Amino acid sequence: MHWDDSQYAGFSDVKPWLIPTDQQTINVAAELNHGQIFNYYQQLIALRKSEPLISAGQIEMFLDDDPQVLAYRRFLPDHHQQILVLTNFYGQAHQINLNQWQGLPYEVVISNYQRTNDTVAATLTLQPYEALAIRINA
Repeated sequence: MHWDDSQYAGFSDVKPWLIPTDQQTINVAAELNHGQIFNYYQQLIALRKSEPLISAGQIEMFLDDDPQVLAYRRFLPDHHQQILVLTNFYGQAHQINLNQWQGLPYEVVISNYQRTNDTVAATLTLQPYEALAIRINA
């Protein structure tokens, strides 16, 4: 673990058997001071603790034939809300079909891009490496 940017990355005061690399730029101290990943994971953990659709909801995959996107919905039986989770694993923008939910208003639960609450369109463009979760009333 690269804890800081020191000679042995804060792991040891003596030369370890595995010499650290890139600790000048990739380390825990730098992430805590000005990174985004730590804060994003804190948001995900808070959602898991506060959102029953995430912690107890059932999962149903969709867009199974799309090689670029992982898409699923979280729902509770006899509950009018659901969360759609959409993740683009590639470095190119990608358009997906959301006809099933077209016209329904949604609230952004979490995203690694700037998104605002809106209405579901027939298609949605996911940005490169975008992870988006939206809450809809169905």
